[in-house]
Amino acid sequence: MALRKTRRRRMTAKLKELRCALRRRMRAPIRKHPVRLNLVLQGHYAWCGITGSARSINRFRTEALGVWRCAPMHRGNRSRMYRPRFRARLLRFPIVPARIVHVRRYL
Repeated sequence: MALRKTRRRRMTAKLKELRCALRRRMRAPIRKHPVRLNLVLQGHYAWCGITGSARSINRFRTEALGVWRCAPMHRGNRSRMYRPRFRARLLRFPIVPARIVHVRRYL
């Protein structure tokens, strides 16, 4: 069984790019941030979302949510966004869940 695992270098580069994009859009309304994040996650699922790679895509989603959690903290010099407040934001602006897009059947 061949897995399409996310390379560490590729994942960190994409997360760094996402962090820079959120930093550039820091003054944009918060409702526009999850739109960009969902596009990045859907593209990652399309590439790495095959049977056996669930841990890898879950890890990428977790790290991307961490990037998003830290990005708005720079607005208004807030020191940190606590988890209950971030969970409320996730309920208001849902992020696509990690999912397997390509199912491989083995004989």
